[in-house]
Amino acid sequence: MISHNLNDVFAVADRIAVLRLGHLVSSGPVEDYDTQSTVELITTGTLNGGAAGSGTDATSASSDLEG
Repeated sequence: MISHNLNDVFAVADRIAVLRLGHLVSSGPVEDYDTQSTVELITTGTLNGGAAGSGTDATSASSDLEG
């Protein structure tokens, strides 16, 4: 599922992958994310406010999605 509607994403997803400008910036279990951290990742590509979300870097995130 690809969506900017985070309510829907959090309702149905087991895992989240966050893309910014076509690049994977983070991925992990949905439990590791909240709306604020996900919006921050989408808009800036980084987490400035602390450790919400997995913080997985793009290299390991892309290999995680391939397997």
